[in-house]
Amino acid sequence: MARTVRNTVDYFPHFASASEGDTLTILQERFGNDGYAFWFRLLERLASTDGHCIDCRNPTKKDLLFAKCHILPEKGITIVETLANLDAIDPEMWSQGFIWCQKFIDNLAPLYQNRRRELPKRPIISTSNNAIPTGKNCIICGKNLDEKRIDAKFCSDFCRNRAFRATDNATDKNRQLDNNVVSTSSNPITTDINDILTSKDAVEIPQRKKESKGEKEKKEKKEKNFEFFSSFWEIYPVKTTKAETMEYCTRMQLDGGLDRRILTALERQIKAKAAMRQSGQFTPEFPDPIRWLRKARWEDEFPTGGQIDTGKPVSGTQRSSEGRPRPGHPDYPGGGATG
Repeated sequence: MARTVRNTVDYFPHFASASEGDTLTILQERFGNDGYAFWFRLLERLASTDGHCIDCRNPTKKDLLFAKCHILPEKGITIVETLANLDAIDPEMWSQGFIWCQKFIDNLAPLYQNRRRELPKRPIISTSNNAIPTGKNCIICGKNLDEKRIDAKFCSDFCRNRAFRATDNATDKNRQLDNNVVSTSSNPITTDINDILTSKDAVEIPQRKKESKGEKEKKEKKEKNFEFFSSFWEIYPVKTTKAETMEYCTRMQLDGGLDRRILTALERQIKAKAAMRQSGQFTPEFPDPIRWLRKARWEDEFPTGGQIDTGKPVSGTQRSSEGRPRPGHPDYPGGGATG
């Protein structure tokens, strides 16, 4: 399914001379710093709201808006009323329970130009039921979209999937006609999506983007690396630095069966260390998993006898009472191999 296009922004212009304008001058005169802070917190909410239009018809949502702006509801409503009287926000929209600031939208023009999309438009107000968004119905089933976002075209995922299936069917039939697979008849196959959906808005349905070869390979690599991490984390004895280990595993190049070799080597090392401890030999603990992977410790080689040369002094359990090395020690005649 194609990604939903959302009309939100992560930032908006804050001009250095903003406090000298009429709006902030009056807000600061009447409400002090609360007026200044509320105005810019309100603009932040507009920036992060889809379509840049805030629905305040629901009392709970209205109280939540004022809570996020860190102001009491009674004082917040008074400030919003002042903004409407100053035309800082749309008075007509506010009378219907919505906050819309056209000047704020106009200041976002460069950003939407970079996105190659049109600026969000002022919603149409329905005076009959105080509903906004676009006054449209679902282009598949005809259900009213008053409770959906402003640019909504479908009432549910079910209708959206029906639209995509219809688009795919039209594409397949068009391809068949181009290849002369379908014979001509008195009732030719309809390939126009408008005819399939019987809606004037059907042409606005986004086309499903075909996954490229590179994107497919990238997706397969990501799934393979995550599967490797899951298997590795399950058997690695030290459960630390999980987030770092996961991030490192997603960037590893696991070509040529490297993932299987790593897991096999890890299982072999775990068994070898366990056998050495059982026989009374010293063996260092496993390091953090991220360090084990970065240092390519799966390439560590274990001698036949299971002894690891750690470079540390030999403990008393590895020598006899006379000081001679016991079987299994590297200095024992025969290279440490035991019969």
